[in-house]
Amino acid sequence: PIDKMHKTIDLLPAFGGVGFSYDNSDNIQVEVLLYVKDPASNPYIYNQSLFLTQSDAGGIYTFRSFPPEAQDFAIEMVDRYDNITERYIETITPIEEVELDRQEFTEAKLTGDIETGAFGWVFNNILNNNIGGSGMHTSQTSPGEVVPPYTESYHIFTIDLNVTRKLSRFIWWHRQGDWAFHHGNPRFYDIWVTDVIPADNGASLDGWTLIQEAESIKPSGTPSGFGQATPADRERAALGETIEFPLTIPPMRYIRFVTKRNWANAKFVHLMEVEVYGSPE
Repeated sequence: PIDKMHKTIDLLPAFGGVGFSYDNSDNIQVEVLLYVKDPASNPYIYNQSLFLTQSDAGGIYTFRSFPPEAQDFAIEMVDRYDNITERYIETITPIEEVELDRQEFTEAKLTGDIETGAFGWVFNNILNNNIGGSGMHTSQTSPGEVVPPYTESYHIFTIDLNVTRKLSRFIWWHRQGDWAFHHGNPRFYDIWVTDVIPADNGASLDGWTLIQEAESIKPSGTPSGFGQATPADRERAALGETIEFPLTIPPMRYIRFVTKRNWANAKFVHLMEVEVYGSPE
């Protein structure tokens, strides 16, 4: 099976690094080893790993922290029986990636968006580079609005980046500590983007592009509850939840966050912080 999988892999340019494309249709457990060629001494030097489980059926993973310079990369894969593939080698030039300035972000407040600021937790708190203080909170009693194509009311808010860029990543953070994977932290949510606000001012999602229908996964798999987060859960929450943007998406300015269900199986939402990455210009 690992040889079959090896025939499907590819390396391609990605924001801040190199993308690893794969098809794991046999659902095997694999460690993917990335090597980078040393231009001075020529050997390929181990750099980082990716662990694929039986549930990782395929897709693209990005190995990051590389400058936008042409480099020789190599991939090896090892299965649970220590079968090792031969190396797959490509010369890749990573795409330059920068963090967009959060101090320039504002709340768009479109038709259909929920009012933020419940309990004094206002929108600007998700832009203060602090995942441990007060974040943004929506009302626990408001049902939200029905925004087509949805047929159910949800809590929606929109970020205006105030700059149009080709985007690579959107990261948001849970309310931390005893609240991780609990209460108003999003569990099922969608991310939409657009470069210009359509004529209906957000009353529908016509003209918007759906980036991902996402689910937040609690690493321990234990039931949600106050103080029920394991050390692994807390560690995962502290890293933030990342949404990757496909390279095919054109430059965008607005990000719309739709919370369909939180960890309390309700619709209100609290977030601690967001970060957005993309092209430098």
